[in-house]
Amino acid sequence: MIKAVIYILAVLEFALGTCVPVSAAGDRNEKIQNIYFQALQALEEENYLKGVQLYYRFVILGAIPVSKAVRAHDLANAMGSFKKEAAEGRNSNRIELGILLVERIIERFDKAEQRLDLLREKHPSSVLLAFLRGELALARGDETLAIRIFGTMGRLPNPRGFPALADYLLEQRGRGKTMDPAARRKFFMKLAYRRWDESDFDGAGNLFRAVMKEYPQDPEAPRALIDLLLQQDKTDEAVKILDAWKGPGDEPLIPPLPLARIRYSQGQYEEALSLLVPLQEADPQDAYLRLLVAESLYQLNRQAEAAPHFMELARSDPKNQGFLQRLVICCEAAGRRADPLPLLEAYVRENERDSAMRFELASLLIRLDRLNEARLHFNVLREFGNPMQKEALEKIAAIDRANYERTMNNASKNGNAGETEQGEHRTSQQPDDQAATEPVIGAAGDTSLAEEEQVRRMKELFK
Repeated sequence: MIKAVIYILAVLEFALGTCVPVSAAGDRNEKIQNIYFQALQALEEENYLKGVQLYYRFVILGAIPVSKAVRAHDLANAMGSFKKEAAEGRNSNRIELGILLVERIIERFDKAEQRLDLLREKHPSSVLLAFLRGELALARGDETLAIRIFGTMGRLPNPRGFPALADYLLEQRGRGKTMDPAARRKFFMKLAYRRWDESDFDGAGNLFRAVMKEYPQDPEAPRALIDLLLQQDKTDEAVKILDAWKGPGDEPLIPPLPLARIRYSQGQYEEALSLLVPLQEADPQDAYLRLLVAESLYQLNRQAEAAPHFMELARSDPKNQGFLQRLVICCEAAGRRADPLPLLEAYVRENERDSAMRFELASLLIRLDRLNEARLHFNVLREFGNPMQKEALEKIAAIDRANYERTMNNASKNGNAGETEQGEHRTSQQPDDQAATEPVIGAAGDTSLAEEEQVRRMKELFK
């Protein structure tokens, strides 16, 4: 049994020992990519141990992002085969080795470490197992333990190329024979970005924080971490990183736009505006910048200044209800109440069943003293089953009262008020409650019938 295990380890050792890094970056990435394709081919051919060995080489040397989910999918059949053989009691040491490599590749570190320690107890002089244990410590971030374990390999029988491979992994991290802080920072930033590409956001965030701790004056890691947190909608955490930054000089940690987004989310609209206005003036066609400026002004109760921005936004996106509603409010504050009317009317023509926006239009027409036009829209909204039926009926009654009072006042001024003994009769004809009791007249948009109804009502008033 021991001879069989030694043979299996030797096969894996040969597979790993041929991984000599190449100097040219393009050449190296191509070779690493080829290793991945070879691994997939071996797994497809059900040569699972070889496939897992090659996959392990790819993972420890590669700079090509492959997420844990993809790795687990690639190796699912291999793991299933190993577990089946283990359940059947066939060649358990070989199976243990295959399973531990899969667990290391998909980052089930605790289980991999447990299996590896058991194998090392059986084979304490195996340089391969020593290398695997040191590399696992590196993967878990314990560089001190990794260096100590790698240091024992030279004293083991027939170390071959494993010490050189261990040195290469340490040099990547700036922990070779001479400490290289720049290379070390570069390696961990590259690894963090790789985790980000793999959608391992927690892993990327932890690495960015580790670099920030080790290199507190370098801005790249906190900038990247803030971008990552904003992508995850973790604005509060991003703000803490931003406000805690004590880097050299007065240069802001992040560009103006993301900083403005953060300040806006904090309710610091003045600061957000000071950052946004120069950006928006430099790029007036950018709708996103215009929206942020408009909203900041709106939140600062500077609606009159926001009105031109919301006008541009509403014209560029005429189906956006939010822009139209903001525009109505801002134009009201600016004393330009009628400005939104054409856009609002166009929206309602295109969206006849939008009751809320029709009600908005009718209310604006009332404020513009265009009562009869407003009544036409409220008449559409009084249809049975409309969610705004009650409000529409109340508005119609109010308009009818206003029209009646206005007509009576005009008649009185012209000396045509009529005989006083008919006052009671005219009063009894006031339309206070008629809107709520009469049947619905016309369908949506049937303005001719609605106009006829207006004429009939006025005739009734003067009988």
